[in-house]
Order: sequence, then C-alpha cells, then structure tokens
Amino acid sequence: MGTIAPHKGVLPLARAFRASGADARLLVLGKPREFPDYGAEVEAEARRDPRIELRGPFAPAELGAVLSEIDVLVVPSLWHENTPFVALEALAARRP
Repeated sequence: MGTIAPHKGVLPLARAFRASGADARLLVLGKPREFPDYGAEVEAEARRDPRIELRGPFAPAELGAVLSEIDVLVVPSLWHENTPFVALEALAARRP
C-alpha cells in the first residue's frame, strides 16, 4: 500500500514469497510508476508467480474494503519507518 519504491522493500518481499512456496497469496497495492524501473522489476517478479497479484493504488474510501480482504499486512521497508501509517491503519482494522 503506497508507493512501490526501492526503499519500501516490495521486490525482496516478492522474491522471498515466491521462493517460499507458501499456500498463500501476496496482494501488492501501490503506485508502481513513480519509480518506473523498480516498478517494472516488481511487475516482472509478480508475473513469475500466479500467487502474487499487483493491483495498483486505491482510493482512500476503499481502505476498509481492502483491509477486510487481507489476513496480515506486511511492511517490508528496508529503512526505518518513523510513522508507518499503513501499519497503524491495519492495526486499527484489527489486521496484524
């Protein structure tokens, strides 16, 4: 959720998920075009695994519906998130 940028860690998450073979789904929501080269790498990784779904951004009014669709939220940032709003929103919706 948010911008798909190198420091956000989406690509390492997608690679680790793909390697895991888990019986699960990885839903990636965000803006892949703000860092087009990185977004293209994430899209290529997702194409390698049908369990990975890229949906792009969503409207603020859709946040509740999006959070109701997930079991767990992963914030794979490669840097220290000083105010991880998406994690706080997920916790408010009772999603770990």
